[in-house]
Amino acid sequence: MIFQGKTSQWLKPVIFCFSILFAASCSIDVEEEPLIVIHSIEIEINAEMATFGIDVTANVDFDITIDDEWITKVVASQTTVTFQVQENTAITERTGIVTFKQKDGYASATLTVIQASNPLLEVFIAHAGGKIGRYTYTNSLEALNFSYDMGCRMFELDICETSDGVFVGVHDWKHFKTISGYTGIQDASPLSEQEFLSLSIYGAYTPMNISAINAWFESHKEAILVTDKVNQPKRFTEHFLFKDRLIMELFSWDAVVEALDIGVKAMPSQNIVFGTRNIEKRLDDLNIKYVAVSRRVISGNEEFFEQLKNKNIKTYVYHVNFDEGKNEKYVFENELKWITGMYADNLSLLQSPIPQ
Repeated sequence: MIFQGKTSQWLKPVIFCFSILFAASCSIDVEEEPLIVIHSIEIEINAEMATFGIDVTANVDFDITIDDEWITKVVASQTTVTFQVQENTAITERTGIVTFKQKDGYASATLTVIQASNPLLEVFIAHAGGKIGRYTYTNSLEALNFSYDMGCRMFELDICETSDGVFVGVHDWKHFKTISGYTGIQDASPLSEQEFLSLSIYGAYTPMNISAINAWFESHKEAILVTDKVNQPKRFTEHFLFKDRLIMELFSWDAVVEALDIGVKAMPSQNIVFGTRNIEKRLDDLNIKYVAVSRRVISGNEEFFEQLKNKNIKTYVYHVNFDEGKNEKYVFENELKWITGMYADNLSLLQSPIPQ
């Protein structure tokens, strides 16, 4: 039966009572669905140490799990959770996952935290390990340690071989004999590994063979090695243990192709970059991401380097501090519009505030 119009007076109490009973029945039989909602599912932050808050709507108790040590929970309530992130000292951005999970239940929500890297870290390669005291070109343990403590994460080492075939950090043998106080013949012939390790650079600094280089990079997991001198990618990577953190400046296209074939990042040097016709096509065909040239060739070739930058090919320049007034500060302030970075002796600019 369908009732239309006004409800009679004697029916009103009946309908009212029925409604109350029906509502009571519903509240007993229908349970609330477990709910955890976070009001941001992804957050991007810069490289500096920072705190941020996430608003949470939940009708259940929940636990929070974090998969990375660089993110920590500071304060948590049922409505807001505050986190702290440590400074990102690596050269690449990093991603962390925070999970909100119902206690003894299935409701959950996931937050992705993306932290940028410090853009300055991509600008500076510590030249021959970086300046230590008043000395350059040491390729020494102490130079690496000092540069790392300055904030550097890319380290160039000159790699040569001893007379018994061991890779060591040496710019050239005649130079090494001079700076190490070697008392034998001052020529370009290599020393043995034993002779090399027995010497001290400027009477204060420790020379490094491949075992020491491997040990240092093992304990500095954010560090990237950039090699100079050595032009044998396959042979070198049989001895250097961290191929995923290796960029090799190379001096022939055969060596470049050899590096790419074994998964090593190749950095063609100036002699083949400027000695190759239609170089842009060659770089594109090989998917090259790095080149190394003298800063002296920037002038007159600005358009070329701008094209490389637009293609995300990173140009690094050497011959910093070779010409009067053309130091790290000069390159940083005047030439980064065309290039990515430089082989630097002085790394003090890494102490600058992180660019936003």
